[in-house]
Amino acid sequence: MKLFPQIKELQDHINHYWVVKDSNGLFSSSPKVYGYPGIRPEIIIILKGYLSYTYLGKTYRTNKSVLASHIKNNFLFDSSNLEQFIIVQFKPRSISSLLPFTKYTSKQLMKHSLCNFKDVFGKEVIKIERELLHKNASFSIDILDAFFWKIMNKNFNGFVMDLLFDLSFDESIPMILEKTGYSQSTLERHVKTETGLTPKAYLGLRKYKAAVEEIHLTTNPDWQYFVNKYNYTDQSHFIKTIKKYTGFTPTQLINTPNLISFRPEYY
Repeated sequence: MKLFPQIKELQDHINHYWVVKDSNGLFSSSPKVYGYPGIRPEIIIILKGYLSYTYLGKTYRTNKSVLASHIKNNFLFDSSNLEQFIIVQFKPRSISSLLPFTKYTSKQLMKHSLCNFKDVFGKEVIKIERELLHKNASFSIDILDAFFWKIMNKNFNGFVMDLLFDLSFDESIPMILEKTGYSQSTLERHVKTETGLTPKAYLGLRKYKAAVEEIHLTTNPDWQYFVNKYNYTDQSHFIKTIKKYTGFTPTQLINTPNLISFRPEYY
């Protein structure tokens, strides 16, 4: 079940809550699915069972909720022993979406891109996990909204949130500089401070991940369509970029189980 924050100010930073009360039933066809680098921070709140995942060549097993602030490589999600969980999906603004809810800087979050949810958001997380476990899915939204509203910095104003989120995929850094009147160094400083990324890296990840999401949702094998829509130089450039970030060619990607495919109406 996908639920949306009911508090307007939270909607600026949080995309949705995905509540899964029967993980075994949902992933019965493929308990091991991939996630790829991108700019949508997520929290995997583990309510019942434990999660196994493989990241950067190591396999982990945990019953602690996980914050994925910035995935640098393939993330293999194994739900075989995970009965119930909730994924909090933030807006696709990289670490900028997390900053209103934590005292950690983007640099600190980038350094610990996969970590314990509690380590960043405090001990109250344990109480929230207990409450969520014993409530019906429809009540989860109230618990999560109350938690994030309580810890949110109401005065946070983000440069990235205001400028980069709604750019079209054909807009380049020189076009952004012209639009804003900023110098290259000022733009670099703002984007790096909020996202932990350079403007070039942020825009590249934003474009590639949007293409990957559409590939999985549509299974469209017309690569020229993606080249044109997402403003890649040619098919070779597009294919190399997809493989660089995911480890798979676009053709392989279509046939590889991905967490996107199981989400209810991903966006």
